Amino acid sequence: MYYMGKYLQLNDSTERALQCYSLSFKSAKQQADYYTHALALQQSSVILREYAPEKAIRYAQNAVTTYNKVKHAPEAGKVYALLNLAECLFYGNRTLPTCLEQVNRAIEIATACKDSCAIADAYQDLSVFYSMSADKDAALRAALLSYRYRTVADATATLA
Repeated sequence: MYYMGKYLQLNDSTERALQCYSLSFKSAKQQADYYTHALALQQSSVILREYAPEKAIRYAQNAVTTYNKVKHAPEAGKVYALLNLAECLFYGNRTLPTCLEQVNRAIEIATACKDSCAIADAYQDLSVFYSMSADKDAALRAALLSYRYRTVADATATLA
């Protein structure tokens, strides 16, 4: 059901995707499959953040908590769960420092696991959050760090 939800989400059938994700995380929870449970919660929050931000925040927070229960989970997954939570918090009109706290936690984890792609993505998100504030210098520094950590040419990082 998770992969069917992902397919539907990629094909702009978000309502049907949410139904699949809901079935997926309920089933995964019953089976103690924390990994699938966390992924389904995270993808649901991505869909919900624009029109149901409070629900998206709850789902994103649950995804972070659930992902932390996964034994031998890729550390990069924790990074992306935190970055998603930061975005959901932003859509839910939380303060910029609250969002930045999650992004900085993600950067710490990405740096500790030495995943250059996760580090680059986290710095790119940091740059976006700083660009929404008055701190344009910090936005530029974060964008440069994102660009430096990229191992492959990335148009968005170059533009940033």
